[in-house]
Amino acid sequence: MNKLKIIALSTLLGIIPLGCSKIELDNNRCENTSDNQICIYRVTTKADTVTLRVKVLDNERVPIEGLNKNNFIIDTTNGKGEPVRLNPSEINLLSSEQSKPDPAKLVMLLDMSGSMKNQDSAGIKKLDGAVSGVREFINEVSGDKWDVQISLVPFGEGCTNSFPVNASVIDENFHQSGSPDLIQKLDKLAKVDVCAWTNIYDPLGEAVKYLGNLQQAKNDKSPPPRLAVILLSDGYDVTNDRRDESERFDRLREVFRQYPKVIVHTMGYGEKMKELRDRIRCRLSDNELSIDNLKKCRSNIDSYIVDEPRLKEIADATRGINAFPADAKAVVDTLRKFLSTLREYEIEYKQPGARRSGNYQVTVSVNSPYRGLRNVKSDPKPYRLDTFDYIALPLPERLPILGSILILGLGTMIPFIWWSKQLKDSSFRNLNS
Repeated sequence: MNKLKIIALSTLLGIIPLGCSKIELDNNRCENTSDNQICIYRVTTKADTVTLRVKVLDNERVPIEGLNKNNFIIDTTNGKGEPVRLNPSEINLLSSEQSKPDPAKLVMLLDMSGSMKNQDSAGIKKLDGAVSGVREFINEVSGDKWDVQISLVPFGEGCTNSFPVNASVIDENFHQSGSPDLIQKLDKLAKVDVCAWTNIYDPLGEAVKYLGNLQQAKNDKSPPPRLAVILLSDGYDVTNDRRDESERFDRLREVFRQYPKVIVHTMGYGEKMKELRDRIRCRLSDNELSIDNLKKCRSNIDSYIVDEPRLKEIADATRGINAFPADAKAVVDTLRKFLSTLREYEIEYKQPGARRSGNYQVTVSVNSPYRGLRNVKSDPKPYRLDTFDYIALPLPERLPILGSILILGLGTMIPFIWWSKQLKDSSFRNLNS
């Protein structure tokens, strides 16, 4: 079928050729450092329309909200590869609150060690505060009707109420955010008499490997789900009495390197180490501050020590957020921060000098001195416009086109029919003469 026939058939059926929607998924991540607070998370193209998903982060990797299109500068290229800067009037912007989040799969690891019996700074039992925060987090996600699946996984070992973690446990606990099974699970956990000791590294490694091994459908029209682990702990890893802690942590970091698409957000629930040192009047300098040295200061404080340095290292290694809530309210606020990482700004524009199968490049800059952003620039992102698709025209637009085709068709067919009749009549007269 040649091009002319395709166009004619498309018009009669009420469809028109357009550029096929294509998502660039080759670099679906953001490498963020303190001097690179903005990145183009994804580029989607359809015909000559380009849609960017853009992350803007502060120095702690928390998304910055409230920017408008006058804060954004879009530098792209035309069909000749020449640089083009778009005016604010040439772009459409959806704020991070307005844009639709991608699907997500989250594993929430909840510490069920005996120290969760202790009270937080507001006098609430830590287990109650954690359960309350997670409950509110789940309700907010389901209320917004996001496509988020959550696996709520308790961890802790060494007593009658132990919670080992493996791929099967993670898998069987996955539910859609609106599922009542998640709330029922929380209700059961809230009644547990916690008594376990803390093993952070093994459950965390299992969660990262599980998410990293999920098979993604090869469909360039749908974004793959975001993969993240949220770790809530009020202690430190005491496996093997910490004799091989450094080696175990190195093995965990190797897991992170093997599965770079999985982000880990960490939450230390309790006192920071400096606060604990000051409270127990321990004469340690900041350079001397460590878990082992704190334990030497006072032997009965194990259940109050939170491994602040390691939790930060874990988040840093996976481009996640690290936070240290002191009470139940701060737990809720922290979980909201984690939730905000599923959103980005969405910027749409028409490609200048667009041509089929053209290769282009875009850079996004943000200028908002009020938020500490002064011409912060992303790395350049290449993309391509290609292929064709078809969409149906609405009936009011289809009828005039169809009418024009019928008029043109009749105008061509009537002279042909008259000419054919003349030939037949002439042939008939010749036979009878």
